[in-house]
Amino acid sequence: MSYNRFQYWVKGPRHKKLGKAYTVQDKIKNGDFEYPSDVLKDMKNQEKDLVRRMDEYRKAALKKGQREDSIQEGIESTFKKARVSLLKIKEELFNEDERRLEEFKEAAFYELYPYMDRGIKQNLWDEILNQTLERSDMDNRINNTSDFYSEYKNRLIEYKEKINNIKEKTVQTTVQ
Repeated sequence: MSYNRFQYWVKGPRHKKLGKAYTVQDKIKNGDFEYPSDVLKDMKNQEKDLVRRMDEYRKAALKKGQREDSIQEGIESTFKKARVSLLKIKEELFNEDERRLEEFKEAAFYELYPYMDRGIKQNLWDEILNQTLERSDMDNRINNTSDFYSEYKNRLIEYKEKINNIKEKTVQTTVQ
């Protein structure tokens, strides 16, 4: 079996994550919820290397006078393992991103108003996420985890104040 330079990431964590006793802000500063950009960079480099090796194979085969369909079959059989490993790494990156986002959401839900209805929290979370993805103006876009958390926290506070104002108005009209 050949050496897989991504094995260090697949086998275990890249850095030590903070425990539950730490705040979400501390975890964000530690990078617990950040996308594994180092692995993504390595994967892109491996893709470029694979494309380069396939081009070299194609050029050598053309010099030998092989037909295009024969060359394509040779490329598919020779580089099958490398392509499959790239697909597995992409799948692992996708799964890692899903886990990272879910951990971030659960930590934020737990820390901010833990007794608030989960559906309300989820709706606010989805609203901010959709607005972030839809914004084309890069200056007003949420660019990192810390900004997203701050925006989410502010929205929860606004919602809580809005509910308290409605309750106060209801109590006042009931008393009158």
